[in-house]
Amino acid sequence: MIERISDHVFMIDLETGGYREGIAVYIIIGDKGAALVDTGPKCSVGNLVKKLRAICEYDAVRYVFGTHIHLDHFGGAATALRSLRSANIYVHPRGSKHVINPEKLWSATLRVLGEIAEFYEKPDPAPEDRVLEIKDEEELDLGNVSIWSIYTPGHAPHHVSYYIEPDGIMITGDSVGIYYRGLLHPVSLHPFDLDNALDSIKRMISFSPRYVAFSHFGVDFSGVKVLEKGIEKIKKWCDIIRKIPPTYSFEKVYSEVLEKDPELKEIIHERERIPYFKGSGRRCVYGLYMALRATKAQQVDPSQR
Repeated sequence: MIERISDHVFMIDLETGGYREGIAVYIIIGDKGAALVDTGPKCSVGNLVKKLRAICEYDAVRYVFGTHIHLDHFGGAATALRSLRSANIYVHPRGSKHVINPEKLWSATLRVLGEIAEFYEKPDPAPEDRVLEIKDEEELDLGNVSIWSIYTPGHAPHHVSYYIEPDGIMITGDSVGIYYRGLLHPVSLHPFDLDNALDSIKRMISFSPRYVAFSHFGVDFSGVKVLEKGIEKIKKWCDIIRKIPPTYSFEKVYSEVLEKDPELKEIIHERERIPYFKGSGRRCVYGLYMALRATKAQQVDPSQR
């Protein structure tokens, strides 16, 4: 599926593994070329390049931006460059070395995700001269379209979101949450940086976007409202976890969050039919639970932040 979001931005459903509404990437078209935000995993690069061809010529793509280097978002970057011969990769400085040499990234992902990592496939190494480090609030020019990079750590320390002008679209990767038809929950996988995650969303709000685009999955047209909801949802989970005695097991914590957040329950019911997302809701609750334990933040009322 290809969906036109605005005058210059298209969403591509990669249909990874044959499943719709799992992983989205975004292509921005200007009068001086095109830019791709994320590539998805290596296993769906074939779908990506086929669908890209329906939007623009491969040689029109000048930039391949990574929100972050996790395999479901950027594992296919180096492989995609074989078709996108005029493009360079742009990532956060903390991620660039792992795009050039993905051995450590692959080993860590394989250890954590096992069969899911194997499904995504091991990333290819990217040519060092085609991997560039993107700066915070750097403007990339496509003529009648500008793309602004915004460092948004929290989900990952090397996370970058992208603001598209004049369309007013914020492409968020995993910095705001898992989104499904208006429902939302944090992507607070361990290790999760709670303070930076909240500050990153506040920073995105300062751009006053009209639309907010998610990797998992789709576009919300309420703009700032869905970003505010992202903050509220993190605080809600914090409040639930904070009120549970620290002697209780994580299973008790998870059941409480699941019971008190019906959106989480519905997203799990709908999205975890996709095998490679099985257990993702539970892992997100665990990440926030561990972040609170590590910082003793359960003793602090998050509404005071």
